[in-house]
Amino acid sequence: MEFTGSDYLVPILVIAITGLFIAFEVWRRVNRGKKSHPLGASELVSQPTTEEIVAWHRQYEQIVYRWFEVTEAALAETDSARGVTEALGDATADAFDAETANQEFLEAAESHPSQTKRSELLHMCNTAQSAIQNLTSSQPEQAKGTPANPENLADEILAHNASLARYESLRNIWVERLRQLCVDDRFALKLLDMQRKPIKIA
Repeated sequence: MEFTGSDYLVPILVIAITGLFIAFEVWRRVNRGKKSHPLGASELVSQPTTEEIVAWHRQYEQIVYRWFEVTEAALAETDSARGVTEALGDATADAFDAETANQEFLEAAESHPSQTKRSELLHMCNTAQSAIQNLTSSQPEQAKGTPANPENLADEILAHNASLARYESLRNIWVERLRQLCVDDRFALKLLDMQRKPIKIA
């Protein structure tokens, strides 16, 4: 049986063209991946240096700690006869009032060189404020001696405790961060004491 050159020409051309097409497609995809590889969120946002983090801690660690004290004085106060306003007044009479402590904390949060940490600090502030608002919402009625609606009261307690749990979790993370970068032994002990002290739940 004889085969002419034309019998092989078409299959060889098909194979060759297919091979070239596959090689070109592979090359194109590899180069496209190198040129247009999307940056992850961590790559899009420049990461702060260790020096920037340490500088932030040196400047703001006392302000953050003081905010913890003021906030937790309010969260711990659940006596309806006294109310949160008096608790905040007692806690802040010697240095800051609650508004000043919150304002300075927010300035510290906004100044953090890490976007992730800024978000955490602001979220922690929001959860603490939410817990305080849930706590104070029942104060006027209780002060008047008005019986609370059991269903509403149960919802308020659940909302308060949920906000408080989120706040406490973030607070413990941040107290540990402050303690790790602290250079003052006495301040480190204060942070450790705060870290070990549970927050009262209404």
